[in-house]
Amino acid sequence: MFSNILIYFVVIPVVMLLGLFLCRNIKQIRAVAVTGSVVLTALSVWLLVDYLALRAAGATDPMLWVDSWQWFAPLNINLAVGVDGISIAMLILTGVILITGSFASWEIPQPKEFFLWLILLSTGVYGFFISIDLFTMFMFYEVALIPMYLLIGVWGSGNKNYSAMKLTSCSWADRHSSCSASSASTTTPLPPDSPSPGTSLRLPRTTPSATAGRHSSSR
Repeated sequence: MFSNILIYFVVIPVVMLLGLFLCRNIKQIRAVAVTGSVVLTALSVWLLVDYLALRAAGATDPMLWVDSWQWFAPLNINLAVGVDGISIAMLILTGVILITGSFASWEIPQPKEFFLWLILLSTGVYGFFISIDLFTMFMFYEVALIPMYLLIGVWGSGNKNYSAMKLTSCSWADRHSSCSASSASTTTPLPPDSPSPGTSLRLPRTTPSATAGRHSSSR
C-alpha cells in the first residue's frame, strides 16, 4: 500500500489504537497489544537485515529509505522520513521494550486505557526515530509526552505524581533547548567550507525514553 516501509512504523500503531478502542474484553486487548508489538519488532529486524545488505552492496548515502510528503506548502512543512544505523537500532530497541511492557503489564488494572496510552506513546517514539524533518520530529516528540505523563502518573508507583511532573518538565526543557540550538545554528553565518544552507540538519536526538532514564538514575 505504501511505497516506503518506514511509514508502517506509524501506521501499525495507529491501527493498533483503533483495534484497542474496539476491544470488548481483556483477551482481545492482550491479543492486539502483543500481535502489534511483535509485528513492529519483526519489521525493525527486517529493516536491519536489509540495511546491512544495502551497505554491503555499496550504498553510501547517509540516510536510507528517504522520502518526503508535503503537508503545508506556505510554511514548507513536510513529512520527511529516513533512517541510518542508529535510527534502526533505536527502532529495534523500541520494539523490544514494547513487547516487554506488554507482557509485564499482563495483569495491570484498567488494561484498555493503559494499552491505549502505551501504544500512543510508541507512535510518538517510532515517528521520532524515522523523522528527518525538524517540524515532524518535534511533533512526534510532543505526541509521546502526554502518554508518558499519564502512564507514570496513573499506573506508576511511589511518588508518581512528582515523578511524572518532573519528567515532563525535563522533557519540555530538553525540547526547547534543542529547538533553540537548531535555530541558532541556522541563523549563524557559515564559514566558506561549511555545507550549504540547503543541507539537511540532523539534531542530537533527546528522546523521551532517554530523559526518563536520566531521571531514574538521578533518584
